[in-house]
Amino acid sequence: MKEYLLVGLVGLILVVSVFQSFQINSMKEKIISGSYVSSGGIDMTGWSENDKMMYEHHGILPQGSQSAQSSQPGRVGGC
Repeated sequence: MKEYLLVGLVGLILVVSVFQSFQINSMKEKIISGSYVSSGGIDMTGWSENDKMMYEHHGILPQGSQSAQSSQPGRVGGC
């Protein structure tokens, strides 16, 4: 009985991980095509890779962006 349960759980984890990999690929395609940017998100055109990383991981907007000039502090998420 334990072996069947273990095989079932491993199979379930495999199915979930395959499903989520398709979801991640779909999100990457939307980000690359710009559909997230055009839907009210932040326009990251002209940002360096370091600026993108600082925003994604720490919520800090670069100094030269339009969003940083219109918001109060440079932090968005606050971590």
